Amino acid sequence: MLLYQGSGRRLAQDCEGQMIFDASKQKGSSRYYIHPVGMADKPLPGTYGEKNRVLHNAAERNGMTYKEFMRARKGWRKGADS
Repeated sequence: MLLYQGSGRRLAQDCEGQMIFDASKQKGSSRYYIHPVGMADKPLPGTYGEKNRVLHNAAERNGMTYKEFMRARKGWRKGADS
């Protein structure tokens, strides 16, 4: 399943148990946006908004509940720090 295509890059992954989209804060602003994991410089068009709404939308795009998304996000970020 093709989920994102841009600048010649493709992010095609199996949704089961993996985060495909994440949310980040726009520098110098109070807005947040959704982007493919590992490509924070490639925001998805039309996904800017307040933090809570953006996180819920990112969870929905990943096919998870908000609670599952936040657990996966915490685990993914913890693993990235190591």
